[in-house]
Amino acid sequence: MDAVEVVGLSGVHARSVSQMESEVVVLRNQAKAIADDYWRKFKARNRQEVGKPAPERQLGKYGPVVVVNPKSGKLYIQWRDYAPKGTGPRTSAQARMGRSMSPSARNQRDYMISQFKGARLWEEILITQAESQFKVIRELGDILHEAINRLNRSARKQSWLTKNTPSQEMPEKNSLEHLARKIAEGGTINPLEIMQTPDSERS
Repeated sequence: MDAVEVVGLSGVHARSVSQMESEVVVLRNQAKAIADDYWRKFKARNRQEVGKPAPERQLGKYGPVVVVNPKSGKLYIQWRDYAPKGTGPRTSAQARMGRSMSPSARNQRDYMISQFKGARLWEEILITQAESQFKVIRELGDILHEAINRLNRSARKQSWLTKNTPSQEMPEKNSLEHLARKIAEGGTINPLEIMQTPDSERS
């Protein structure tokens, strides 16, 4: 494979990965917009519930978090349980972060409403609406992540092959072109060098 082809492949790899990484950013922004809308409705409803008598109060406790792994670049959309658990006061970090919920065992990616134990009816509605949109984004994010990984593996393999494959373009030591250049540069040649050039060049 010549140098022009190698450069071409590197260019395709770089452009493709850059474009797909940009699409991951688009998906992340879409997911964050959905999550922000969820939290806006969630907090508004919770404020209403706080003002009700304790027996009638129905506070929500589940919320989504959108993150991109800084090392792998993979997009994650997770749900967390922010309800107090156990005895004793929680630290501000515990209250802020909540408890991470594992995705459904069905596909290890999405969530089912049955996982949200104790969710209020109004909360279930918000969760179902958001999760239906998150599912699409997660699937697209996984497709892009896998494609980026495959391109990177291919580029690494191509780079290794290029470094470890002897070049076919190097001129022969005793070619007439080499000898002519040697004379032009003021050097001297041994007549035996001419005898060693390929017959096709001396004919």
